[in-house]
Amino acid sequence: MKSSALDTPMMRQYLGIKADHPDAIVFYRMGDFYEMFLDDAERAAPLLDIALTTRDKGKENAVPMCGIPVHSAEQYIKRLADLGHRVAICEQVEDPKGLGGRRLVKRAVVEVITPGLVGDPAGLEGSQEVSVVALSPATAAAPAGLAALDASTGEFRGTSEPGDASPGSVPPLILEELQRIAPRELLMETSALDSLAESLGKILPECVLTAIPAASFDPSRVPVEPEGLANCASEGVKRAASALLVYLGENQPFALSHAPRLTHYELGETVILDASTRQHLELFRNTEDGGRKGSLLEALDRTCTPLGARRLARWIG
Repeated sequence: MKSSALDTPMMRQYLGIKADHPDAIVFYRMGDFYEMFLDDAERAAPLLDIALTTRDKGKENAVPMCGIPVHSAEQYIKRLADLGHRVAICEQVEDPKGLGGRRLVKRAVVEVITPGLVGDPAGLEGSQEVSVVALSPATAAAPAGLAALDASTGEFRGTSEPGDASPGSVPPLILEELQRIAPRELLMETSALDSLAESLGKILPECVLTAIPAASFDPSRVPVEPEGLANCASEGVKRAASALLVYLGENQPFALSHAPRLTHYELGETVILDASTRQHLELFRNTEDGGRKGSLLEALDRTCTPLGARRLARWIG
């Protein structure tokens, strides 16, 4: 009788880790490679243009697998994030030389890359801003608010609309600001996202909508309190910023050791240009082929680094 390829210490370890991250593609470290197994391998192989093979072909339930070298992982991770996938980075967390008779190295997920939390900003292209936004609709006690973290510059900012919006709604000014920011990923409480997903999908067609627990919006739950949060005058901004910090702590806890200052800005302090106006003004892309050539950004950009180009784009837009 053939033994099952799933019934090995390594695969049992992998399945336990995968159970904790069911919505992510797990990059499981094995020496100089990250391996993917089962459904993750079948999903990732065609997206990354790498070979799909099987582990332990002679055993029952042979396991589909694929892998990439650790030294070139960044480009593959970025490709998956750009396509809207989450990637859980599972590393060896002990030296194999010190196993003391054990055969299996301890492993743990040390970071989760999401579409809006892309890791190393040096790997981002040109002036491209990559933001994750938490949105808190209006409640009986707080106005609608949003908080945005730009992974490319580290800028952390928030705003709200103190008008008389009904509970559960998002005022037009907040929706226009969302369009201006054009986040890669939008975080919302599950029930609010269910009711607003269709309308948000129309104004943010390239944004990944992520549902998070309602408790994440409780300011008392923040893992760290960055400068600017405690004295923020808007309860809506505090709720949204708290949710974003909780999400960051769950996925990339190391980033909290240098949490950026929260800057609160008022939408009424600047002229808000709607998406159509911004497009016709060709601030970032021309209307002929959607390229950068001929845009205001191209005319002004004399920056020397990608980070500088992103900051300039932020000032323009």
